[in-house]
Amino acid sequence: MSKSILTSVKENISGITEDYTAFDNILIPIINAEFAKLCQLGVGPADGFSIADKTATWDQFTTDPRLDFVEEYVTLRVKILFDSSDMPSFVVEALKQAAVEYEWRLQVAAEELTAEKDDGI
Repeated sequence: MSKSILTSVKENISGITEDYTAFDNILIPIINAEFAKLCQLGVGPADGFSIADKTATWDQFTTDPRLDFVEEYVTLRVKILFDSSDMPSFVVEALKQAAVEYEWRLQVAAEELTAEKDDGI
């Protein structure tokens, strides 16, 4: 069974439990912005993707194992945008550098998947 996107992001960024919803209205737009960015990079559904609540799952975004680190990327970007105020600046910078690398790797993987589809593989 695939995990809830919202629930897993909440748990991974600050240990926020599923039933605590006070930040959902802040987190959901941040998560959706990251999905929009991924779609612009060619990662995920061609017609875009967004969540509205905790019912959306990672498998709804992609099931290709070559894109398994989408969850880590989205969580990392949300952490930077939502929960980095208490972090030392060098930690925030390291997280940002990791996010850039994830973006590049995801784009490369998406290009490979597109090439396979175009070649009929």
